[in-house]
Amino acid sequence: MATNRDVRAYVERVMHDELAILRVLAQYCHTIDDGAFDEFAEHWAGDAEFVLRGTVTRGRDAIRDTIAAMQPLERRGRHLTMNPVVDLDYDIVLQEALKLLHGDGPVIP
Repeated sequence: MATNRDVRAYVERVMHDELAILRVLAQYCHTIDDGAFDEFAEHWAGDAEFVLRGTVTRGRDAIRDTIAAMQPLERRGRHLTMNPVVDLDYDIVLQEALKLLHGDGPVIP
């Protein structure tokens, strides 16, 4: 039987991980909107792939350069992340995060 201490430890872990994911999501959006493309690139693995409309960009630096070219000052907007729901299944959360970073995640119009 789980004790109150066990439940509290589990809840703290889940909350910590969920907040960390939400923070990365916010930082990702802010760096694009602010034109901080070097910081944006830090969210990507060195060998990451970015897929947009069938075009594959490989590598952190190439991804940074691609996004920077697509987001000149006069075209920059504001990314809004409202009411994100983070479901943590510790067996698949890493796989799903990697899919999003590699372009196999949900399509955003």
